[in-house]
Amino acid sequence: MISKKLLVDRPIDWETLINTERQRIDYAKSAIQNPENDLKLYVSSISLDKVFQGQYCFHHSQQTRYTNISSDEGAVIHSTTVNIHDSVLRIIALSIILEMKNPSIFNYEQEEQLQGEMICHLENLIPNLSLLKSSLLFIRCYPVHSSFSASFKLMANIIGEKLTKTPIDKQSDDEEAAFIALRQLNNTDLFSDLLEFAKRTTNISNRFQFNSVIFSEYFLNTTDFNSSNTILLSSMYLVELAFDIKNLEMHIYNKQKKNKIPSSDEFKQLWSDSWKTSNIMTFEVASWITDYLFMSDREEVPSIILDISVCRIVEKKALSVIHHWLDYRTDKDWRFFRHFTALQLVMDGSNTPQLIDIINEIFTIDRDFRLRYIVEQLFTSQHIIITVLRQILVKLHQSIDYSSRISIWIERRETLELILNLELERIISNIRQPSTMVIRPYLLMIKGCSENLQMYLIEYLRLFADVKTEIKNPIKEKFLTIIIKWITDCCISIGNTQPLSMKFYEYIFTFLDNPQFPEVHKAIFDALNTLFIFL
Repeated sequence: MISKKLLVDRPIDWETLINTERQRIDYAKSAIQNPENDLKLYVSSISLDKVFQGQYCFHHSQQTRYTNISSDEGAVIHSTTVNIHDSVLRIIALSIILEMKNPSIFNYEQEEQLQGEMICHLENLIPNLSLLKSSLLFIRCYPVHSSFSASFKLMANIIGEKLTKTPIDKQSDDEEAAFIALRQLNNTDLFSDLLEFAKRTTNISNRFQFNSVIFSEYFLNTTDFNSSNTILLSSMYLVELAFDIKNLEMHIYNKQKKNKIPSSDEFKQLWSDSWKTSNIMTFEVASWITDYLFMSDREEVPSIILDISVCRIVEKKALSVIHHWLDYRTDKDWRFFRHFTALQLVMDGSNTPQLIDIINEIFTIDRDFRLRYIVEQLFTSQHIIITVLRQILVKLHQSIDYSSRISIWIERRETLELILNLELERIISNIRQPSTMVIRPYLLMIKGCSENLQMYLIEYLRLFADVKTEIKNPIKEKFLTIIIKWITDCCISIGNTQPLSMKFYEYIFTFLDNPQFPEVHKAIFDALNTLFIFL
């Protein structure tokens, strides 16, 4: 590795070095993907990073105008790592590049993105890797564990299981090497598995018992020491003491963990603290619930479900914790947590088919409608993918019991457009293939929309009614009639505290001058009649 002093003092043509590395990267990207190209991209990404750092150090020492690292340079490095197809190699490259500081070529946002990308790859990869590779990558990425504590907790559990599941008679040097490497991390989530492995592995257990006692007894029973021996023995004694302290920490933590039972008072306090500003599930609340669900005592589960069912926000950091609730498939009570998690992840922008299937279960399983208010948040989420929302709404609409209890105010244009499109598709389908089944309009799940959307809807109706399209007049009339009925329902709905704009109603009455849509006229007169009854 080039020293910083050399980078500063030695005259170097930085542009030539950068162009050389860029050419290597471009060549490797354009070539047919193979392990050799992955290695070239791996080496070049690290090398180019170092050259960018060297260029910065040189110009900074010379006090030239070139004093900042451009975000474009970080983007080049990121683009290079993305093209490394070998996931193990890519993770190692990212971990090395992220450790290259003083200065880092990435700004805060880029660094955060790279860290998240690295941990996401690692979390997906570890279950399918050998114990040795899993341990290597886990240790390589460990410097960022404090920012991804939930992910590292999950990965530690997987690695711990790999370590302890191998039968004693089939253990190899790999298990012992992983044990020795992992114990240096002092990771509390690994303590119980490391202790279990040490107990059932004779040579490991003997090697890592309290060897400092042997030195202590030797020092107590020896009166004459050679000066050089004293220094050596003292150093060895200190090393063994350090190892033994770690062993003691593991034993003590494991014992405390077994004896600690999550208390309901602790949960209530955490929940109360999180609700002082808004109805939010914090990382601490999610972690407490996760720990509690591992207990055999389920006395508090119903009250926990009740609290979660009215939760409006899940902290971003807590999503990685509740992600593990997706594994709760069979237990009747625990399924609630699985469904809640799927809803939250989809609202955060996930489009995994498994999550959509889990959410679709809700409409047949959630007979008490405990998740109704969370389901309503799907309509108002700013991050949910519209194609995902479409799939869920189609299934929700088929469940009359559930959809009839949904009543939301929307402010997102894409959501309104989706509902209008689904409504039109429903009408076209019913006209082409009449059915005796009663099918509620999609619009009945909406109790109103923002003023901006009302203006959009007026323009939408004007174009739909006036512009010539391939849609036949009976379909147009049916569609317009349903929308008019929905608008008037919003007007006379008891308890509706957000009435629609007067411009909306003024526009509706313009349909009375249009002879093409007699059914729309009837809908308007029926609405007026109903309104007079209410008055």
